[in-house]
Amino acid sequence: MAHVTNDSRVWFPHGTNTPDTNNLNDWAKYGDMAFECHSSPVQFMDNIGMVNQYNDQVVLFRSDNKTPLSVVSKKYKIHQPLDTLNFFQEFISHNGFKMYTAGSIDSGRKFFAQATIGKEGFVVNGDVLQGNLTIISSLDSSTSTLVSISAKRLFCSNQMGSILRENAKYAVRITHKQEFDPYQIKLDMGLIDSAWDSFITDMRKLANTPITDKQARDLYQDVVFNKNVSVEEQSAQSVKKVEELMRLYKHGAGSSHHYGTAYGAYNGFTDYYTNGGNSRSIDSKFLMAHVNSNTAKLDFQSKLLQMA
Repeated sequence: MAHVTNDSRVWFPHGTNTPDTNNLNDWAKYGDMAFECHSSPVQFMDNIGMVNQYNDQVVLFRSDNKTPLSVVSKKYKIHQPLDTLNFFQEFISHNGFKMYTAGSIDSGRKFFAQATIGKEGFVVNGDVLQGNLTIISSLDSSTSTLVSISAKRLFCSNQMGSILRENAKYAVRITHKQEFDPYQIKLDMGLIDSAWDSFITDMRKLANTPITDKQARDLYQDVVFNKNVSVEEQSAQSVKKVEELMRLYKHGAGSSHHYGTAYGAYNGFTDYYTNGGNSRSIDSKFLMAHVNSNTAKLDFQSKLLQMA
């Protein structure tokens, strides 16, 4: 992963810190996004040494160092890193937001930028959540271009998940079947205030909902365990995951603020995915925290709110 940030609280301990700047070229350079993605037809050598061309697929590669990034369908629409970064900077500038990190993953196959939206909320004493706007995209078919609003816990940088479920009014997903057209990307910024207030209200409800260790364990088991077999027959991996969730719930960062509450159970859950679950590399941890776990976080949040 390569990234640049002016916020030392970002959760991943890699990358380069930079002075507060709005210079797009600086963000692109230090975040390893200062390149174009080009394409070329796939060629292969047959069993008699003849070079042939396969016209249905293309190789995507970087313009600067010619690193191949992926092989995709010729219908695949490239979303250029600089185009998405430029859109993001223009968008946040018009709305008074502040960009604080940008970067690339896996040699530029995935890239992202994040901004604060000027929203913070206290849930319990000493526990503050911050609103963020994120754009993530890829050049290897691993993810669409996604613009979304989410919350981050400042105490430990837990990615708390989207503050709202995906909808054209507050989140935008552009697949690689579509051209990246910034003029077609619309977020209803008027909904942010009410959505943020509702999210903080929900978190406070969870903080005021007491639960026992047994209830917390039952909640985690309900999400993790295979419902078709008994508790005694669960896989070792599932049992280990539940134990790790319980450890984070009881002893994770900031647990002294919320242990014994539904909010604590939620923080244990988000802590697990913020740190990548079973992922080993920093790249896969980032994707798990920001993309691949969003549905699981929202579903678990809904389950907890039913208890509040």
